[in-house]
Formats: sequence, C-alpha cells, structure tokens
Amino acid sequence: MRSATGQPHPHLFAFGIPVEGVQWNTAIGARARANAEMFRQADSIARSALKAAVDRAVVVPDTHR
Repeated sequence: MRSATGQPHPHLFAFGIPVEGVQWNTAIGARARANAEMFRQADSIARSALKAAVDRAVVVPDTHR
C-alpha cells in the first residue's frame, strides 16, 4: 500500500488475486509443493507484517507478582 504521496505505507499490507497481465500463469492459483510465485509473495508479505508487528510491540511489565 502506498500513501497519497506515493510512499510505501509502513503499517498497511495488501494481498489478493494476482493480475494475469502482470504475472503470467498466476490467475488460476497456486498448486501445493510447486514453489508458486503466489505463495512466495504471500510468505514475503506475512514476514513483513509480522516483523512490523514485533517492531511496534510494547512490552508491558508484569505487575501481578
């Protein structure tokens, strides 16, 4: 996702149906164990989203002792 100024938004992620005209032979979907581009993209997005969540995590001290 990009901001109105064209900069990548650091906390928004998007993933959806691939565009056949941009990435050939991906419109049907990915097959398991085929190392499909769609799965690699999903993996990359998931890693980036998880990293962003960890980077923003706030450590709350345990006060119940």
